[in-house]
Amino acid sequence: MRIGLNVHRLSNLKHYAGLVEYALGQGINVTLFCDYTDTYTKRGGPKEYEFPYVERIPHFRRGRPSVTPYRSLEDLVSGLKRSGVHAFFSLYALPIMEGLKQQCPGLPLAQIQHGWDSLVHGADPGLFDVVYAFSAAWAGWWADYAVHEGRIDPADHQRAVKHMESALVPVGFAEMEQLRYINAEEARARLGLPAGKRVVAFLPFPFESVSREVWPHWIYGHSRPLQFLALATAGGRKFWRYPAHGWNDRRLVRRLREFCDRHDAMLITKSRRKNPVRGYLAALSDRVFYDEAHYPATILDLMVVADLCVHFYSSALSEAVCAGTPNICISPTAEEWPAYGRRMVVPAFSDGAESFYNFPGVTWSVRVPEFIERFGRASLGEFTLDRVRRRLFIEKFLGFEDMNVAARIVSDLSRRFGL
Repeated sequence: MRIGLNVHRLSNLKHYAGLVEYALGQGINVTLFCDYTDTYTKRGGPKEYEFPYVERIPHFRRGRPSVTPYRSLEDLVSGLKRSGVHAFFSLYALPIMEGLKQQCPGLPLAQIQHGWDSLVHGADPGLFDVVYAFSAAWAGWWADYAVHEGRIDPADHQRAVKHMESALVPVGFAEMEQLRYINAEEARARLGLPAGKRVVAFLPFPFESVSREVWPHWIYGHSRPLQFLALATAGGRKFWRYPAHGWNDRRLVRRLREFCDRHDAMLITKSRRKNPVRGYLAALSDRVFYDEAHYPATILDLMVVADLCVHFYSSALSEAVCAGTPNICISPTAEEWPAYGRRMVVPAFSDGAESFYNFPGVTWSVRVPEFIERFGRASLGEFTLDRVRRRLFIEKFLGFEDMNVAARIVSDLSRRFGL
């Protein structure tokens, strides 16, 4: 069997790593097709750190896959034919995949779900022959979201569910397979963290990558004087409680630092380069990391050693749960953060005792004011991972507790396409 994997950003590799390792171990030929079209990540652009340069492809434990750059759809088609690829994978329903389907009609196209939003936003069962998803429930959640967004008529909801179910194969969370190869001692060494020291991982609010809405940019992200100014000039009157009580990001970070000091824990901040860590946060952090590596992924190294993770609706919740790290989701309301709040509409994400971002025993949803007012005095023991609840969370949202995702994918490929 020969498989091809589309790599349009270096960060794709953390989602493919388990499949690459398994395939190489089974004697399956693997080719990484690196996108040099400058369409999604431009050389010389602000995100060049994500450009999939061939020389930056990491080594894998079980060998090195073939690596082929392509500069156009025609170049990709030629490369696939030369490599004799039997199936081609992508994480996203990219436009180039549509062209590929037209020019290579007999080539099976497969999508791997890598985050909750990658499926509800980017799945296309009409484009892909098979969608390898976390769990079977995502077929219904995908249709719920498509109705909410106006992509399909409510009357067609059940038909859409069946359409997705015909392409969807539950396999689990592919990235978790990296955990086979990560242990806490080695992870601490790679991160330069002392042995035995407690760690609180903080994934800060992504100011630079969110839309220019009032609350994120004029209220929560500003100092108190500028907050009062925003009440009068930026339409922020409904958020008057923030300047009245002195609630903002700087104060939230101080509470987090107080919590870490009370528990003799290191505050480790992890962000992405498109969201530079603000100066006051960097000053209060013991370490600041971006994506220093994609295999092993920096975020997984951090989750393996962390005692607690604190974030704002981050998809890294999945990585934290798989690594066995309890976490707190600081949860701005839909009114405060409309661009994100509008996503929280399908049953998996709506408020409730067992939603994706509020599953006590695994993840606790806390509003911004509540976090600022009480977290500095909270006890680490309040956020202890419940192993039974973790298993239930994984079964519901991520599908499988084991790490046999790649084996299920390869088995299904063999059966479905006779490879």
